[in-house]
Amino acid sequence: MNPRKAVLLATFLFATAGSTRPALAAPEARRVVVAGPKGDTIADGIQKELTALGFETVRVGALDGCARSAVVIATRDNEASAATCSDTDQVGIWVADAGTLRLRDVVVVHEEGDPARETTAVRAAEVTRASIAMRDAEEEATRATPAPEPKAQPQPQGWETFERDRPTPAPSVQPARTDRAPAFLISTGISGLVGVDASAAAFSGKAEVGVLRHLTAAARLDYPLESPELGRGSPLTVAPAFAGAGIGLPLSGPAALVIPRFGAGVGVAWVHATRREVFFDGATPFPGPETSDSTASFAMYADAGLSLRLYRVLRMTVDGVFGTTTSRLVVRDRGAHAAYWGQPFGVLALRLELMFK
Repeated sequence: MNPRKAVLLATFLFATAGSTRPALAAPEARRVVVAGPKGDTIADGIQKELTALGFETVRVGALDGCARSAVVIATRDNEASAATCSDTDQVGIWVADAGTLRLRDVVVVHEEGDPARETTAVRAAEVTRASIAMRDAEEEATRATPAPEPKAQPQPQGWETFERDRPTPAPSVQPARTDRAPAFLISTGISGLVGVDASAAAFSGKAEVGVLRHLTAAARLDYPLESPELGRGSPLTVAPAFAGAGIGLPLSGPAALVIPRFGAGVGVAWVHATRREVFFDGATPFPGPETSDSTASFAMYADAGLSLRLYRVLRMTVDGVFGTTTSRLVVRDRGAHAAYWGQPFGVLALRLELMFK
């Protein structure tokens, strides 16, 4: 090989090697996360429709009631360009755009029944397809628009340009809100008041109002429906009652299927005692005059409960209260102590509840 050919071959090999670079894997533009509770017909229908439209779908769970932070994490972990999330009442459509995940639309279930849910799944799939296509068109238009020519910058004159040329810090990313306190809830049902010497069935009512993202103001009342006899041959009937106000700490958001709750507060406990005189005419008893009295004391309590969603805003809740009065409630009969109540006492309640987000 003559020197000229050797030089040409070396030059060709060097140019070929210099132009070769490793290719970067392109992000998956047609992968969609489909989120929803297990067995949710809407989420299953969306997955079926998107697959038929040519998308690669990744089925995941409920994502904490479709909280934005959970949807963002699922989309990032699965390297998807979009996500749909169903909470059985509505479907959120999220699309990746300019390095973030944006909520593009919400499809609401307007009617009950399987046909309406199938229609919702089809609409959500079509909206997702259209949103992805719109995002792609916007990105294409942005790439096609020529960049504006940079304006001529004045030459630095001295130290006074230091502040102007300092790099601008990147904007901080605000975390997604994860409110757990409902706007308002009210519940009614039955309860059992339990104490040392007296127990009674009672009407139970409770109301809560959200005051902070994770905190509610709560009030409850347990009022007796009966006055059980004290027993042991005593003519006394004793009816305990309790009313209190305090704070509540829900551990899940209003959209969750099951919401654990804890709380504490102060209130008033009281007992109403009645004594019915009985006289005998020979061997025949007959009632005489009736006397009654009440006594009360301040009380402190802690409660815990579980709330289960039945249908939309309707829920069922069960909770228990453990409390103690500041002074022991004493029931006297003719000057003698006949019964005690309040140190400690308990309440177990079962109620139907209406919760508004």
